[in-house]
Amino acid sequence: MLIQNQERTLSKNLRSRNTGISLDLEKIQAIIGPRRVGKTSAMQLTIEELKKVRHISPQQIIYFNFED
Repeated sequence: MLIQNQERTLSKNLRSRNTGISLDLEKIQAIIGPRRVGKTSAMQLTIEELKKVRHISPQQIIYFNFED
């Protein structure tokens, strides 16, 4: 599934934390790992950081979800 130019909302239970995802790289990053360890939550937090802290437009963010 490709979600592009779509506003995503954070879950009410999601707390801000250090995700360890670097925002300074100019290349694609893949986040891999076992099921249910927080990969999607980490991505949602990172997207929020890009929008709020770095002032990146949602139209510049592309999120791929290969779950479905």
